[in-house]
Amino acid sequence: MIKRIILMALFLIGFASAPARAQAGPDMLRGGIVVNEFLPDPNGVDNYDTDGNGTAAAADEFIELYNAGPSAVAMGGLELWDPGADRWFTFPEGTLLPPASFAVVVVGVQAGGALPLLPAGSLAFDAGRSSGVLNNGGDNLVLYDPIADTFLQLTYNGAAIDDPVAGGNFAGFSPSAQRSGAVVEAGAAADGTSLTREPDGEGAFQLHTLVNGALASPGVSASSPTPITLGEIRVLSSARPPTLVVAAMVLLGAMSLVRTIRSARSGFPGPDGRC
Repeated sequence: MIKRIILMALFLIGFASAPARAQAGPDMLRGGIVVNEFLPDPNGVDNYDTDGNGTAAAADEFIELYNAGPSAVAMGGLELWDPGADRWFTFPEGTLLPPASFAVVVVGVQAGGALPLLPAGSLAFDAGRSSGVLNNGGDNLVLYDPIADTFLQLTYNGAAIDDPVAGGNFAGFSPSAQRSGAVVEAGAAADGTSLTREPDGEGAFQLHTLVNGALASPGVSASSPTPITLGEIRVLSSARPPTLVVAAMVLLGAMSLVRTIRSARSGFPGPDGRC
């Protein structure tokens, strides 16, 4: 019986350790850059003051990009576009974003405000505008790479897709540009609340308040790891338990069963106090 338990535990550990089937993530530019979070409507029922000047205004809109790739990405020259506002921000040459880091573009830092303080490696930029870019009711957001002549495009609030190449509402956009992947519909926005991917760089968009209760988190991961206690072992877990945690749980359970069986055979109390 003990041998069977041990063999079953080893089988379960091997099963838990098997690599998960690869899942398709979002399309990327330059091998890693994705649109990860954005705030289209900073004020209303709820308010988010991105620049911290005491007033949540339209210029507090922000776009957050994330490097989901394995190495640093040179972001210089990447452009943010909007129908009507056209090209409204270009990343400066020399911009280098490390893997698992964020680049935040605030539409406009106003008097008394400042760019948000970010962890080491993440970057913040001021687009220098006095009013908002993203329409509250719905809009198209485009990130364009002039080197590869490709772009990412997303919509929100069910906005109609506005083709930047053929639509005519993106003045000066490359007529030969190719969209990378399909247009992503990010879902319904809410006043003062961003839409964010969960997990970073790969998950679907959802309201930030549904991820961790906060309204937004420019330049900081929205994920909130929770501790799991295994005896004297504490680990941090995201929504999906790490393989080692699953394996450890199986092994500890098997060891407990073995001790119980041995105690029963010898007539001594097991872990629950019974013989």
